[in-house]
Amino acid sequence: VRAANSAARGLTEIAEDERADLIVLGSHRPAPEGGIAAGRIAARLLHGGPCAVAIAPAGAAERDRFHHVGVAYDASAEAAAALAAAYAVAARDRAAASIYLCIPPIGAGYGGEVGAEIDQAAQAQRVRAQEQLDAAADDAPHGVNPRTVLLRGNPADEIARACDGIVDLLFAGSRGYGPMHRALVGSVSEALARSARHPVVVMPRSV
Repeated sequence: VRAANSAARGLTEIAEDERADLIVLGSHRPAPEGGIAAGRIAARLLHGGPCAVAIAPAGAAERDRFHHVGVAYDASAEAAAALAAAYAVAARDRAAASIYLCIPPIGAGYGGEVGAEIDQAAQAQRVRAQEQLDAAADDAPHGVNPRTVLLRGNPADEIARACDGIVDLLFAGSRGYGPMHRALVGSVSEALARSARHPVVVMPRSV
C-alpha cells in the first residue's frame, strides 16, 4: 500500500522501488466487443511508466500458456525489444509467433512524382519491409518458427485487424525518447493498446 497523489504515481513509485519488469493492468471498464478500455491510470503509465506495461481486456481468463504470440514490428530499437520479449514467451510456451509490419500508403509525400516513379518507390518500400521482416524472423530462437505478415495502410488499424482472432498476446515497442528505459508509448502502440481484444504488452525502450 502506497500513499501518493495519484494511483499512477503510486504504482510508478512501487515499480521503481521493486525494480519491476512489468506492470499489469485490467481494462478500465467493459469495452465494445471485448476490447480494451484503457483508463487514466493505464494511459499515464503507458506515457511514462518505469517498465513494460501490459493491459488485459475485460473478461480475460487466466491461462497456463499462450498459444499464439504476435509482435508489431517496424525495425526500430523499440520494436527489437518487443520482438525479443515475444520470442521469449513463444519459446517458453512453445507457441506460434507472427511478426506484423505495416507500411503506410506511398502517396503521401510523393505529390510531385508521376505514376511510374510512385510505383517504383512503392516497390522499393515493399522490398525493404520484407527484408526487415525476414531479418527479424532469422533472429528467432531454436524451436520458434515465426510467420511474417506484411501489411499496407494505417499501421494500428491493419495490425489490430490482422491479429484479431489469431494471437492471444501482442507485443509492441514504445516510442524512443533518448536512452531512458521507460514505456513512452507512440501512436501505433497506444492505438493497439486501446483497441485490441487480447492482452497487449508495451515494452520500454531498450538501453
